[in-house]
Amino acid sequence: MRMQIFILMIFSIAVAASIAFFYTRKILRPVDKLVSGINRIASGDLRYRLEPLGKDEISQLAEHFNTMAARLRNIQNKLKRTERLETLGKLASVLSHEIRNPLNSMVINMQILRREYKKSASAPEKLDHYHNIIVSEIKRVDELVSNFLMIAKPPKLEPETRKVAEILDEVITMQQPLALPKGIRIERNYSDPELKARVDSNKIKQVFLNIVINAIQAMPGGGRLKVEMEKTISYESDLTLDMIRISFKDTGKGIKPEDLKHIFDFYFSTKKEGTGIGLSIAQQIIEEHGGFIRVNSQYKKGTEVIIYLPIYYDS
Repeated sequence: MRMQIFILMIFSIAVAASIAFFYTRKILRPVDKLVSGINRIASGDLRYRLEPLGKDEISQLAEHFNTMAARLRNIQNKLKRTERLETLGKLASVLSHEIRNPLNSMVINMQILRREYKKSASAPEKLDHYHNIIVSEIKRVDELVSNFLMIAKPPKLEPETRKVAEILDEVITMQQPLALPKGIRIERNYSDPELKARVDSNKIKQVFLNIVINAIQAMPGGGRLKVEMEKTISYESDLTLDMIRISFKDTGKGIKPEDLKHIFDFYFSTKKEGTGIGLSIAQQIIEEHGGFIRVNSQYKKGTEVIIYLPIYYDS
């Protein structure tokens, strides 16, 4: 009899322990996910959204945090617009400084050209040399002004429905002859080549082209550029959105951690010949299309630029 009671007690304890274990696990798992998600939002990742955790109070709390993150994101965007006005003021100041250099160069070379013309026997090659310098500096000023105007007052989008793979292929075909002699292999991997988006083809092509050129320039000793495209889901707002994820991953020089946080700043460049506005304009164009852009990089290992665009469904 005692043995039966003892066995019953052991069995009861085992059952109670099992129930406690599974019940605790059922509660703790959503709590862990909630804490992990809250930490990401608290760290500044306002694009992140907590997944549905059930129908209890914890799930309701997750929904409240998602709503809060979305509101904070909207506030952040408004602040960005305010910062943009301040940035334009700074850009105007920088532009006046940037234009001064080519203007001074033009004045000096025109004075030299004038002296050469006055000589009775001026070498045509010398005249052509100074003339070419002046033309080059005029183009430089024109480019600076055009880029500033594009930032200050972007032209309206002219959207059309396009297969994103087709635009990517046009850019890659254009750059392939320049990449191959440098020992750079461009690989393509489209999980669904039929994915469509409403885009301004010329502007999106400009973004893709800029990224591919940057990648090629980052691999002077050769390397590989992988261009991938797939369908994904974004939790950018209160609603989940179907997006096209386009990745450009190179094996180049990479970006230093201290430079990575400045790559979207206007007129910031790590290249001597760079204007520092390529990625700034790229970000602006992508955001005008309802998408966003991310950059991951490891110094001396390579860089990955990821673009997200909303999917367009014919139906």
